Amino acid sequence: MIARLRGRDWRTAADLGAMHENDKRKLRAVCRQSHGLIISGPKGYKLTSEVSADDYARCRARFQAIADDIGTHLAELDAQFYRNEGVQP
Repeated sequence: MIARLRGRDWRTAADLGAMHENDKRKLRAVCRQSHGLIISGPKGYKLTSEVSADDYARCRARFQAIADDIGTHLAELDAQFYRNEGVQP
């Protein structure tokens, strides 16, 4: 995948041959397992070392918002669970 992204503009999942949801899941897994070499965003996939500062900032902000939302949800789940169980984490 890295070779298919090197020196190119953003590539969509379809550009990379992913036509079905299962194929798209595999691309997302490859991206997560790339140790940061590949970034993904609304535009598709690109090598992190080749994105503009603006594109990086937008992708990073999107991931940070997702992480914040998950953290809030987890805290709410913990509060509800431990309230009912009478124990604390």
